[in-house]
Amino acid sequence: MRKGWFRMVGTVVGAAAAVVLTACFVQDRLGFLVALALWGAASCLVATQLRNFAGYAAALAGITAAVIASDELGAIGGAKSPEDLSAHSCWPDRSNRKFGRPGATSSDASLRSIQ
Repeated sequence: MRKGWFRMVGTVVGAAAAVVLTACFVQDRLGFLVALALWGAASCLVATQLRNFAGYAAALAGITAAVIASDELGAIGGAKSPEDLSAHSCWPDRSNRKFGRPGATSSDASLRSIQ
């Protein structure tokens, strides 16, 4: 439940950042890309400073801004964010159960297949 909350926060912050960047740099593609790159860098910096799900939310804010800003006018921002919010709040996190034992990751399965 807590991870879902941080996912929603990261999605909302990233969507808001994409809309603000789009509004600030309407006719300036280079400025827009530089500002988006700085937003991504700042999100990465904050994600490394925070712990656990808060760091995940910061990283998700950078990723969400890049996804929404991929359409330069932000037209998908209105449609993409509600989809993300509903998906984050409705679907349980089953990443640890995917490989049959708690704590298993895809890299564990990959290493077993190589050996």
